[in-house]
Amino acid sequence: MKNVSVLLPSVIKRLEGELGRVENIGRNIEKTFGDFFSEEGDRRVNSRLALQDIDLLVQTIADLRIFLNHLSSSKMEKDMVNIEAALSFTKLDKVKTALAGIESKQKDNEGDEVIF
Repeated sequence: MKNVSVLLPSVIKRLEGELGRVENIGRNIEKTFGDFFSEEGDRRVNSRLALQDIDLLVQTIADLRIFLNHLSSSKMEKDMVNIEAALSFTKLDKVKTALAGIESKQKDNEGDEVIF
């Protein structure tokens, strides 16, 4: 590929689209995986933890996609962009603190919404 220069908002939009695609793949896996264990009646702890990890994956990808969507419409000034508005749309504390550049003292799933 040749050296191609494009505007940053265009690249962000492309990345957002790819994250949306991966988010949908994760949702399909989550549903299939959840249905499999529900139908088989398997409620072992490892199965539930795996489902929780898949759900967290999907939520994280969704937060990144939403953040990029709002960031792409933000005004840039000298290579700087205000991320406050884009951060307000993220749901997971871990994602919000990571994108804000704040070191999180929480362990991986701590403070995030538990669905399963």
